[in-house]
Amino acid sequence: MKIHREIVVTAPPGNHGTLGATLRQFCRAMPYWWLDAKGSKRYAVATERQSYLIAFEGDYDLPPLVVALTRKGEGKRLRLHSPNIFPQQSGQITMTEYNSAALRFVTDLRAVPGFARTGSTALVTSDNVGLAAIIPGKRCRDFFTAYLQGYPLTYHGSDIRNLDLFVCALHRYRANVSPDRIYAYLLEDLGWKDADAQWVRNRIRNGLEVLAANRVF
Repeated sequence: MKIHREIVVTAPPGNHGTLGATLRQFCRAMPYWWLDAKGSKRYAVATERQSYLIAFEGDYDLPPLVVALTRKGEGKRLRLHSPNIFPQQSGQITMTEYNSAALRFVTDLRAVPGFARTGSTALVTSDNVGLAAIIPGKRCRDFFTAYLQGYPLTYHGSDIRNLDLFVCALHRYRANVSPDRIYAYLLEDLGWKDADAQWVRNRIRNGLEVLAANRVF
């Protein structure tokens, strides 16, 4: 299943300031990239976290766009990730452009002199994942696999029950699983019709909402 790539930039404990300086050096050294200082301050206020907006001027391969980086987690090791990449002007960019921009940013950042010597790292996640990445926990994934191995498109009561057991497993084990990614997996990898994939997504969402309400009842 095709997904949006994510940029992950990390700095070791004690080098948090060095990473910020490295990003500024990156924008000075690399053509097309520049740090939106004012925008970064506004974004940091909005997210309440250390954040940067790094703009790309555009070239023959990519349109003008902005890479948003914000701190994720509170560990000693500073970790920035990219919650979004968006166009500088109105409109939207395609998934291909989004993923190409993420890869371009990481490649260019790694090329900054001295980046590796600071102990910092930069990587970009895969743009193609399978069911193991969509449902990382084996227990939960086994329940979903059992649902798929039945006759889910018949909507028989026993098959619906198997899906509901999967939803209960997500709730019990507090799994971080996106119903939207399951929907996309059913469409792209299994070739389901949109209406069937939507029904599964809605069943999962509604079930999780009811179980969450029951927990505090």
